[in-house]
Amino acid sequence: MIKTVHYYLIKNVQLYLVIYSIKIRLRDQMHEHFVIIDGEIVWYGSMNFLFRAKDDDNLIRLKSKDAAQELMEMTFG
Repeated sequence: MIKTVHYYLIKNVQLYLVIYSIKIRLRDQMHEHFVIIDGEIVWYGSMNFLFRAKDDDNLIRLKSKDAAQELMEMTFG
């Protein structure tokens, strides 16, 4: 039951993001978490942006078009 609820929660969030033209790629066992805003602001770390946070999660914020572009190319090709 929990796994089913989690699956539908992620699918609903994913649909919402796609409606607003936000690119998202989910993978099993993904250890890299990042968000890119306006092609230059990067939030990067271990925090899961779509689900619950843990006490030992971390995040850094960068303002770098180069870092944003490199992450986009690595993830989406």
